[in-house]
Amino acid sequence: RPTLAATSDLAAAISDLDRAEVLRDAGLTTEAEELLGTVAVQFGAQRMRQARGEAEFHLARSLLRHDAAAAERAAATASRRFATLGSEGWAARAEAVRLEARLRAHPTRPPAAADFTRTAAALTRGGF
Repeated sequence: RPTLAATSDLAAAISDLDRAEVLRDAGLTTEAEELLGTVAVQFGAQRMRQARGEAEFHLARSLLRHDAAAAERAAATASRRFATLGSEGWAARAEAVRLEARLRAHPTRPPAAADFTRTAAALTRGGF
């Protein structure tokens, strides 16, 4: 990583994204999530909005396991970002994570059935 960081901020962010995935797979969730948050900001600074959304999406998926409210916020941010970019498949995936997080965070106030239907249709259109 030090070699890549010396090359460019973008190279460091890409390296850190890969590192975050490895950390998460190794069970180092906290470290992975901190790195994913940093990577999202780094991609944003480079005006790489799609990559930023993908980092936010992966952060939301990780948070879903232990912090549903934070996962809902991260997924909502990613979903809006993807929708703005016209990236419908990614927006649908992020929205699915948001709905699951919402359901976990507020089990007595689940999202409307229409939200699930709309998201399922978007996922189907996207080939998922």
